[in-house]
Amino acid sequence: MALEVYERRKARIRKRLAEFIDHEWKEKHARRLQKELLTFLDHDEVTPDNKAGESRIRPAVLIRKNSHGNGTEKGTQPRPPS
Repeated sequence: MALEVYERRKARIRKRLAEFIDHEWKEKHARRLQKELLTFLDHDEVTPDNKAGESRIRPAVLIRKNSHGNGTEKGTQPRPPS
């Protein structure tokens, strides 16, 4: 990507983010969420993704996937062929 295109896109993202942040919210939880959503911008120890959280639950998700939900009443029913 050309530097000029990159800079133009970066400027557009920054403008849209500023508009989003400055928006006058009517929903009472929106202001709180607005601040929490962008926490990583002010705190270096906070990552902009949820990779750590998703990695922690991955083993349980894989077990559920591989067992086809057989721990439930619905899971005891035969599955149609894929």
